[in-house]
Amino acid sequence: MRVSSVSLALLALPAFIAILLVAGTAYGRATPRALLQAGGVSFTSAVGNYTPYNLITNSNNGQGMFVAYFGDVDTRDPGSGLVTYYSSTDDTLLGIAASMIGGSPALSWIFIASYPNVGYYYYNITKLNNFQLMLARATDGRSFNCFFYQRLEWTTGDASNGVDGLDGFPARAGYTDGVGHAYELPGSGTMDVLNLASTSNGGRLPGQWCYQVNGAIIDACATDNGGCDALTSCTNSDNGPVCGPCPEHYTGTGATGCVLITVPTCATSNPCQNGGSCVDSDTGPTCDCSLTSDFTGQNCTTQIDDCSSTPCLNGGICADGPRSYTCDCAGTSDFVGTNCETRIDNCDPNPCQNGGTCTDGDRAYTCTCANACFSGTTCGTLNFGGFFPPVANMPGVNTVKAGQAVPVKFTLGCGDLGTAIFASGYPSFTRAACDGTKDNVAPVSTVNPGSSSLSYDATSRQYNYVWKTPSDGAVGTCQVLTVRFVDGTERSALFKFRK
Repeated sequence: MRVSSVSLALLALPAFIAILLVAGTAYGRATPRALLQAGGVSFTSAVGNYTPYNLITNSNNGQGMFVAYFGDVDTRDPGSGLVTYYSSTDDTLLGIAASMIGGSPALSWIFIASYPNVGYYYYNITKLNNFQLMLARATDGRSFNCFFYQRLEWTTGDASNGVDGLDGFPARAGYTDGVGHAYELPGSGTMDVLNLASTSNGGRLPGQWCYQVNGAIIDACATDNGGCDALTSCTNSDNGPVCGPCPEHYTGTGATGCVLITVPTCATSNPCQNGGSCVDSDTGPTCDCSLTSDFTGQNCTTQIDDCSSTPCLNGGICADGPRSYTCDCAGTSDFVGTNCETRIDNCDPNPCQNGGTCTDGDRAYTCTCANACFSGTTCGTLNFGGFFPPVANMPGVNTVKAGQAVPVKFTLGCGDLGTAIFASGYPSFTRAACDGTKDNVAPVSTVNPGSSSLSYDATSRQYNYVWKTPSDGAVGTCQVLTVRFVDGTERSALFKFRK
């Protein structure tokens, strides 16, 4: 093998790494012991084989290696490229390699082996292959290997029964620990190995194949269902993927492919439950669950939990319904709305009257009254300070001469609120028992004597209303004087009339 000067000639665009693991040694933790002319690296000793052998069936041969293209590479013709390699801990180069792996692993070491446009045995350059192998170790202990294929034209050297670089014993690609665990890429050992340059794993760009290798099993099933038919299951094993059986109405195996032998119909085999609509198709009945009350799944057997996404916010309680949900916001501190998302503003509109200030609370509000004139929950109640002499407050009895003008004096807490403080039709009086119990008769509005009316004395801070008491038939009776204010509150005083 002719080896040129060391270089870092990374092929392909950055690759995103699929998480695939190989049991045994974490190879990224060691430096390769031999760079193979036959398209890879060895971790035990040099490999004398140029004709590739099956990595899986020979996984116990004690030879651990990663091979990007295990075949009869021949670089002796001047028209062939030279095998190059590179090992480094340089931060700049580690950053380049990390970007190619994807996921931004913090790398501490890389090794790259490049096979740029190499020929095949014996001195053949009519077909050329351009590929590369990269090993990397991360600071967290993870190890990675990548295979990059830019150009694949030959599969087999002349000594491996190849004819014009093809047929015979085609090249293989993969890795083995030599103690029973191995993995080969799709098409390895067949003419389909040429497809590695146009395919990839994990949705990467064509020609890009990357794996994480760290002391577990290889998840061969992660790529193309491990080569198993899409209708079957795939199970990992030490010797590669194991395909499950073909489903009912199919013949063949998961490994060779499942072939439909009988097409059932909705009339003969309706699998749909819970009101699902059965639809015939080329492969048998399918279920349309859109018309069911609340089910989904292949056969409409899975009940939909519309509350699974926790749509109710701020402590709202979700109640699942048929393809819907409702949120009970009553238990929330202060929210309403379809999802209990809207905070309640209990001060909009402002419930506080007469200039009171509203403070919002949890499903409540508090009014701070602007002055001493008003009180109550909404500052709508006048602060009546009681009657003043000569009128006694209930249950006292005021004995006066029938027809006498009585000055009714009272305060409203904050002073002068003007004269428009009485409700319409008030003050009024009603005949009553002398214990203050009103008779069931309509009240009578009071009459002001002469030109007198309601007035306010700023010195005493009292209102004065002069009531002209009744005279006709009033002697010996009791009357209740009622003062109703514009806020709806009432205050009363009891009078007994004499001659």
